[in-house]
Order: sequence, then C-alpha cells, then structure tokens
Amino acid sequence: MKTMKILSNSHGLTLVELMIVMALSLMLMGAAYLAYQTQHASSTVQHQIAQVQQDLRAAMDIITRDIRNAGAQSPMTNNSVPPVEASTVDSTGLDNITLMMDLGDGMGGEPNDSITDDNEHVFYYLTGQDLVRIDYNGVGRQTIAQNVQSLRFRYYSYDESTGSGSEIPIVSLPGREDEIDYIDVSMTIRSKNPDPDTGQHMTRTLNRRIKLRNSGT
Repeated sequence: MKTMKILSNSHGLTLVELMIVMALSLMLMGAAYLAYQTQHASSTVQHQIAQVQQDLRAAMDIITRDIRNAGAQSPMTNNSVPPVEASTVDSTGLDNITLMMDLGDGMGGEPNDSITDDNEHVFYYLTGQDLVRIDYNGVGRQTIAQNVQSLRFRYYSYDESTGSGSEIPIVSLPGREDEIDYIDVSMTIRSKNPDPDTGQHMTRTLNRRIKLRNSGT
C-alpha cells in the first residue's frame, strides 16, 4: 500500500512578498478609481451639455410659437392686430419683445376680435439670467429659461419685388410694426455648474429666423 506524502510550506509570505502584493493591489485600485473618476466627470459634462441644449430648444420653441402667431386676427374684421407692439423701448427692443394676436377664447373657437384672452398679449424680457414670459391675460409671469447669458431680437422686412430683406433698426421700429416679416432670435445659455476639468461654464447658442405667418407676405 502506497503512502501519499503531502508537501506543505509553513513559512507563508515573506515581508517583501507581502509588500509587493500590497503595492500591486494599490496600483490596481488606483487605476480603477482613476478610470471611474474620468468616466464620472465625462458623464457629468455630457449630462450638463444635454440639459443646456434641452433648455435652449424648449425656450426657443415657446418664443417661436408666439412669434409665428403674432398678428393673428379674425378674418371677419377690418381691425388690424399689430404683431409687435413697439411704442417704447421697454415694450420691444434688442432683448425684449411684446407680441399680440387674436387666437380665440382658448376653447378651440375662432378668433373673436379681441386680444384679451389667454396667450394673446405676451411680453418676453431678460432679467438677470432669467428669461421671463408674461401673459398679461392669463397665467402672468413665468420663467421659461435660466442661466441665460444673452437674448437678442432683430427685425426684418421682406421686399417681394426684389426678393430681399432689410433690417428695421430698433430706433425706427415704432410705427413700422406691420412691416415686420421675419424676426431673428439669438439666445445663449450656460450650464448650471462649471466643467470639472476646466472650471469654466459650458455655453450653447441657438439662432433662429422666424417668419410671422400673419405678416401678409
């Protein structure tokens, strides 16, 4: 009958071997942590950029809707609804605009020869870094975007005979509201928090040229 011999080493790890194992473990843990930090920072930046772009598009879509509706009126009346009210620099200018329209009573009805219903007399302006929309006949004051760095409106008329447009200066806009065919809107929004790598806020700008559907051109 054969006897099996079991070899064993009761000496264990030496101090040098233990230090080598610990050093390698620390290196692996450091590499894993560095990879996690890099991935987390990149994910945070991408999330902030997506949030800025989403806020920018949402605010621009709201402004676009109102500008396209500006000047809408009942086809049964001769009363003209001016699309833009520019009697003072406070009502309409480079970074603010007053829009008027006759959309009906808000219950799916036809225009009713007035601009006293919800969303028929609105005012956009920038206060600090908040883009505010005031519905004078409805919900009142609403902040539709934050961290707004700039907001600019430019007003254009279009000459069908020449097929070209020309900018209407702000100083000569009062009295020429009915000549407005297009409005250029430019908006810049920055991220709420800075980039963890650069320490700088990320900004995105959106420009849009919007045609007034009720301008008659």
